[in-house]
Amino acid sequence: MNERAAWHHLAMTREPQAQIGVHGLAFYGNVLFSTGPNTELGGSNDTACHLDIPMRHCSLFLDGQPVVRDGALVPPEMQASREL
Repeated sequence: MNERAAWHHLAMTREPQAQIGVHGLAFYGNVLFSTGPNTELGGSNDTACHLDIPMRHCSLFLDGQPVVRDGALVPPEMQASREL
């Protein structure tokens, strides 16, 4: 939830050292769909690979309560001081 992360960063950046691909994962208001192992947190799913899919303009609900609605964070305490 980095309000300074740019969704288009990799397409616009020509500096090889800056192309590590984390901007889409950290983009403010996105929802990250991730699959893979959970053994580091005490789970039993152990796999050799994982897949992260950052999605924009999505909604995410936790226990029926909105956390992200159409790409905007709902809880005031999670909102950035200003959206870019």
